[in-house]
Amino acid sequence: MKYPLTSLLILACLGSSAYASVTVYSGWDAAANSTDPRPTANAAASNFDSAIGAHSVVTFESAPLGAYASLNVALGVTLTGVDAFFGNQLIINTPWSFPDNVYGYNTTAGGSKFANITGGTLTFTFANPTYFFGGYFTGLQVADSVNFNDGAAQSLALPNNPSGGVAFLGFLDSNPFTSVTVNGLNDVMAVDDVRVVGSVPEPASLVAVAVSALALRKRRVAGRP
Repeated sequence: MKYPLTSLLILACLGSSAYASVTVYSGWDAAANSTDPRPTANAAASNFDSAIGAHSVVTFESAPLGAYASLNVALGVTLTGVDAFFGNQLIINTPWSFPDNVYGYNTTAGGSKFANITGGTLTFTFANPTYFFGGYFTGLQVADSVNFNDGAAQSLALPNNPSGGVAFLGFLDSNPFTSVTVNGLNDVMAVDDVRVVGSVPEPASLVAVAVSALALRKRRVAGRP
C-alpha cells in the first residue's frame, strides 16, 4: 500500500502577534526496500527541490565510516547524535540488519553510505540560520519525528509502518531555525540525501528584498524619489 503525496501547511503560533508558516512536502512508500521503486517519495523530493531552488545535498559518501561525536557534512552544517545506548551514532555503508526496509539503507544513486540512527537522535546544526530542510528516511516502523524551533517548538511526524518503508520529508519555514533533530528514540532507521542550504543562508526572496533596499538607498542618495 502506498500513501499519496501530501503537501500541507502548518501554522504555528510564535507569541501573541507573530506566526510562522511551515510548508511540508511528504511522500511515503510503505514497506519499500532498497531495490524497490519509490515513486511517491521521489515525487515529493522533486517538488521540494523545485520549491527551494539552489541547495546542497548531503549524501554522506565522503564521510568516514564509523562512529562520530561531531561531523561536518556540508559548509556550515554539523551533524551530531546520541544513540539509544548513549553512544555516538554511525555512518555505515551496509544496513544495520536485514531486511533493509525495516532497518534503513542508502538512497543515493551509485552510493552506499548513510547516517544510521540506532534509537536516540540525530541533529543537524547550521552555522547560519536556514529556512528549509529535507531528506530521505528509511526503515520507519514507529512514530519517529523531525523537530526544530523557529521561535516555537515544532514537530513533524514521519510516516511509519510495522513493515518499514521509505519517506521523503522536507519543509520550508517563513521563520529561520538553526538546528533540526531527527527523533528515532524507539527505532533503527537511516537518513540520506539530505537537502541543506550550505553556504547560502538567505532564501531568494530575502536576497531580492536586500537588493531592492540597496537600490532604494542609492536613489535617495542621488536625490531621486
